[in-house]
This record gives sequence, C-alpha cells and structure tokens, in this order.
Amino acid sequence: MRATENSCVVCEEVITNPICPDCLARQMRAWLSEVKPALAGTIDGGYVPGETNCLFCSKDMGICAHCYSRDVYEQLMLSDEKIAKEFMARFDFELRKEVVVL
Repeated sequence: MRATENSCVVCEEVITNPICPDCLARQMRAWLSEVKPALAGTIDGGYVPGETNCLFCSKDMGICAHCYSRDVYEQLMLSDEKIAKEFMARFDFELRKEVVVL
C-alpha cells in the first residue's frame, strides 16, 4: 500500500479524524490527572509532519488519532491495566476493533 499526502506515517491510512498528538495528549493528560495523576506526566504528544491540519490547533500533522491512541494505550497497559481499559473507552478511535479487551 502506498501512502497518500493526507495519510498517517504509521498505518498509511487517510487521516479522517485530524487531531494532532499534542492536542490529544493534552486531553489525555487532563483525564489522567483526574483518575490517576501519577500517570498523567507519562503522556507526551509530539510533532510528526504531514499534509493534514489539526482541527484544534491547525498545526500540520502526519500521524492519525488511532495510531497515537494505540501507542498511549499500550504504554498504559504496562502501568495499569484497569486505567488502560478506561482509556480505551474514552479515547477509542477504533481501538476496540483492533485490541482484544482482556
């Protein structure tokens, strides 16, 4: 499969839910600050250049919300499985189709 200009650099699918990792990380940290403050600082955004612009900050981006959320989910699974499951319910971005809930 060949990536298009508006596709994710990880999965090469067209970015249909354009929220950049920095904006997603901000929302994820806010939620974690309420439920498990010790994990909030472990969530980093990051800039991946691309041809799609974020709906919130208008910055260009090259990674889809699904791939970024999957990475955060996997990171949370290493620390707290219960929080990771709650995370999936709040920041799904089609993760449930891919990840088998334990």
